[in-house]
Amino acid sequence: MQFLLVRSHSDIPVHVPVLGIEIPGNRGDILARCTLGNIDPQHGGSAASGRCAAEEAALSGAVYPSNTLLVCTRIDLDAVAAMAIIAGLAPTALSSRLAAIGQADSFLAGSWPGPQPLPTPDAPWLTHGTPEDRRDLAGPNWICGLAARGSIPLADAVERIARWLQGEDLPLPHEALTQRIASIDRARHLQTCLNGRVVYHDAIEHGPVGASIAYCLAPVSVLRQRDPRGGFIRYTVAASDAGRFDFAGLVADLTALEVAAAGDVAPADLQSLAWGGNVQTGRIIGSPQGRDSLLTPAQVLECIERRLTF
Repeated sequence: MQFLLVRSHSDIPVHVPVLGIEIPGNRGDILARCTLGNIDPQHGGSAASGRCAAEEAALSGAVYPSNTLLVCTRIDLDAVAAMAIIAGLAPTALSSRLAAIGQADSFLAGSWPGPQPLPTPDAPWLTHGTPEDRRDLAGPNWICGLAARGSIPLADAVERIARWLQGEDLPLPHEALTQRIASIDRARHLQTCLNGRVVYHDAIEHGPVGASIAYCLAPVSVLRQRDPRGGFIRYTVAASDAGRFDFAGLVADLTALEVAAAGDVAPADLQSLAWGGNVQTGRIIGSPQGRDSLLTPAQVLECIERRLTF
């Protein structure tokens, strides 16, 4: 099997069976080329609520042709682990490492406990949250980050994550720890707003901060960042637990603003302007993939304020 990060349907060769891994619903052009379907349990592609794609792949038992091309629009630990399992390079039984990926990928950390102390250089890790925030997942997450930035081929990342799923250790490079401490230092730029209910961070201006670090301050986070490969301006709205905002209403509001900001748009292009997210958990919403979001931070926060439920 082969593995490919795609930006548009034109990146996908013809006359090969294609399986999508977490292709978002607003990328109809790519989904149309996924002749074997799309494994996407968290964004509407499966009824398996709460599972990550890697768990879904491991538990399904599906067998695909040996010449299948596995494609994704975003390289992360979940997607890479799913590719390793489907390609037969990693165990197909649910393990503690797969469960950890699922918990981190789904933000299944339970109810928000209230404001917490931020991590420090002496205690840089959290016991929950996204892979970059957890010591047990930091090593494999670093490998996936290298592939996302184009520093190593995606196939190399799949092979290394497969060996990790088989039980090998992936030590965290010193550079990764240095970057983690730098991320903690950047947390001073986190801004709480909307009466302490939301934390906003501009990673374009100040550099990245892990989502779980933001949750130390508020249960809803808004991140503005650039796509690591395409350079597109993107927003991610995430909640630490369910029910913090009207998911469908917020997606509709943000999509309407995005369409209005784009001006005269052909009907066929409207889907590419849609915001979307984690339908099952109702916790994560993202701006359109593969293009700049045209919204300002103030517009995004204004929509969120209207749709908060607490």
